Amino acid sequence: MGWWWIAGGTYNFYPAPVYPYPSPWEPPAVDLVTPPVASAPPPPPTQYWYFCRPSNQYYPYVATCPGGWEQVPAQPVPHS
Repeated sequence: MGWWWIAGGTYNFYPAPVYPYPSPWEPPAVDLVTPPVASAPPPPPTQYWYFCRPSNQYYPYVATCPGGWEQVPAQPVPHS
């Protein structure tokens, strides 16, 4: 049971009476959604190297560090 209306060339079902009645001469309302604004991708996560201050060496060149590892931002290797 329900109400059927023809609007815009299509049948529309309504489970209950709708007031005011849809007009068959007016096209249905269209929701215009603004497309999302393209944004720059987020920067890549910071990469780290692990430095052992007592031996003055980086991991993996030193397997253990008696004083604990110090996390330092990775530096690009210069090309010659």
